[in-house]
Amino acid sequence: MDTTTCLLQYPWRTLVALAAVYDVPAHHHHSKEQVAQELGAAIHIRLQETLAALSSDARAALRVLIQANDLALPRSDFVARFGPIHPYRPWNPHAPPAPWPTPRSPAATLVHCGLAYPLNLGTRQRPVHVLLLPHDLRDPLAIYLDLPVTLPPPVTPTSPHPHTRYDLDTDLFTFLSLLNREDYSVRHGRWLPPSALRALNTHLTPPDDLGAGRSELQAARTSFIHYLAERAGLVGLVGAWLKPTLIAHEWLTAPCSQRLRILWDVWCEPCDENRTLWRRYRLPALEEDDDPVARFHVLLETLSACPMGDLGPASNLLKALAEREPALLRPQATYAVWAALDSEERANFETRTRAVLLALLTGPLTWFGVIEWANSESENGRIGESATEQEGKSAPLPPCSSACPERSRRSPLLLSPLGAALLGRADGDWPAAPVSAPLHVAPLPDQSEEDTTITLYAPPGLPLLDRFALEGIVPPGPTRGQYRLTRPHFLRAQQRGHTVEGTVNFLERASAEPLPAPVLGSLYHWADEFNRVTIRQTMLLQTRDADLLRDLTGQHRVRETLGRTLNARTVEVRADRLNALLRRLAYRSITPRLDLPQVSPLPQAGEGLREDERVAIAAALRVYAHLADELGLLTRPAYALAQRWSEGLPLPIRDAVERTVEQTLEALHQAAPSEMEDRLPEPTGPLLGALETAVKEQSAVEIEYYTAGRSHLTVRRVEPLRLEWHGDVVYLIAHCHLRGDQRVFRVDRIARISE
Repeated sequence: MDTTTCLLQYPWRTLVALAAVYDVPAHHHHSKEQVAQELGAAIHIRLQETLAALSSDARAALRVLIQANDLALPRSDFVARFGPIHPYRPWNPHAPPAPWPTPRSPAATLVHCGLAYPLNLGTRQRPVHVLLLPHDLRDPLAIYLDLPVTLPPPVTPTSPHPHTRYDLDTDLFTFLSLLNREDYSVRHGRWLPPSALRALNTHLTPPDDLGAGRSELQAARTSFIHYLAERAGLVGLVGAWLKPTLIAHEWLTAPCSQRLRILWDVWCEPCDENRTLWRRYRLPALEEDDDPVARFHVLLETLSACPMGDLGPASNLLKALAEREPALLRPQATYAVWAALDSEERANFETRTRAVLLALLTGPLTWFGVIEWANSESENGRIGESATEQEGKSAPLPPCSSACPERSRRSPLLLSPLGAALLGRADGDWPAAPVSAPLHVAPLPDQSEEDTTITLYAPPGLPLLDRFALEGIVPPGPTRGQYRLTRPHFLRAQQRGHTVEGTVNFLERASAEPLPAPVLGSLYHWADEFNRVTIRQTMLLQTRDADLLRDLTGQHRVRETLGRTLNARTVEVRADRLNALLRRLAYRSITPRLDLPQVSPLPQAGEGLREDERVAIAAALRVYAHLADELGLLTRPAYALAQRWSEGLPLPIRDAVERTVEQTLEALHQAAPSEMEDRLPEPTGPLLGALETAVKEQSAVEIEYYTAGRSHLTVRRVEPLRLEWHGDVVYLIAHCHLRGDQRVFRVDRIARISE
């Protein structure tokens, strides 16, 4: 970065403070770019004066920066060596009256003089704080410090290569995975907020051009991905959130060729719904065009007759397509309408039509992979003229074409093998599927409990639905195919409805092998931390005086509807007995003031159904979610959907639904099929001795236990309480950290025990 670019990274208040140091006028009427340019020039003009006033420590810090790789050092290392950097905060009452009157360290002196810049070269989610030296200051500083003048190539952010190949299948998976992992409230029933656009853009390859970033319609590629997802039925509203649907789970299990074929068919479908969405998402179309899909079909039919491979520059391709099918550049009405236009009207219509067709070729058709840009070395990334400029006319391109303003209009286009296959040609070819491979769970290195990180490697051959489930638990990292599961990630996943049992079952199924004991121990330990604090709604009965509450709690019929007594005037109310409490208070001529939590103003799930029907559906969703975790089902219901049905219920019966779910799950466990005796481990003397020692010392142990109902081995951390003999069978009664309650284990099903 040069000096001006570094200055533009500063907030306005810091830029004004630095301008005051160099006596550069900075008023709110001036633009930030103007102030940065004038300040950068002042820094260069007064450089010799500034260097002469530096202390020996400041010159030593400057020498370290010049000799650093890429002229940048981690900010923490630089501050630890050359002192702290105090930013200018004018809102602080203890701040000095003038900005930076006296720098207190060598590092702060360099920042105060505009010679070094504390910047974040990463993102807000993944910051990379460095202290950077502008590359245009390196030569004069090196001469002043008697260092060799060997300027390394400047490190500047590079824009996407003009010949980048897009992968729509990966982009759409990234879009669905983000919606599955996070809850974003949509705008006007459809559009994603700016925070969702920025989060999605960090995972798109290459990143999208978001424009001003205030609306999804200002983005180039994201709105097209959203359009395809809505057309294919892959996303839908769950309350106020946009979430993947069950159709999306089926789409993820299909082969890549079938997934692309589904998206292509819904894009090309000639129906009223598609025409409406075509305009709603502002896909390239003429304003007066009554059927943009029909014109798109004419373009595809003409394009399908082109030879495979090199199609020439965009302008030549449009000219060849128009010669092959003149209807491309004409209105969709009869030829008489076209003939009735004068020459100027015809030229204007052709110009605007060329702009629309060019936007389709360089926008959606390129993002889909039908059209590719040839990697022509002779062009060397030059910016050419558009088709409209070659015709001598100027016409604005639709929003979709804004993604590729830097593409060379002279670079040749290619009809890709995928495009030929989608167009129904025999010489087409679908993308090859990678060889199937399981998930790899890396063993834990020696590290402290606070820094525990479980590293997961997802090869390209991992089934897409498994990758989808994995990213529902842990977000993807900067390295493709590598996931780092940490304590905050796991606790956040539990907040979204994931359980430790479901996570363990999924990881063992996806990796096709049992998890290492340290990994299991970390997951169970994190799950215990999640259960330490719970925030829930409750109902209270409060009286004006303590005598009235004493009289009410002394009556048996009223007392059985109440819970714990909190103080002399407050007692809990059992949520499922609220109606009974109201009836019994009314029988005693008491009419209470009801100050209950209001139901969400959003439309209730299942509106129009009876309350008992909504209760049954809410309980069924909860049971299905638990079974999906216990049995390792490929598809589990969206947590937002189950939460939506629960929130739509009145508060008094939510606890009753949860108790019904617990009773149902307990009954299912008791009704599990009998175990296979030939697979049971055999108890040994040392194992019984270790259990007796643990009971005596009251110490926690880790056991590998065979669960007969699922025919599955799990590792559990338990606190043994006692051993009991029933005939020839020995049972261990212990507190299980996995279930969070006391459980009974058959000792002959324990395969291994360790402290």
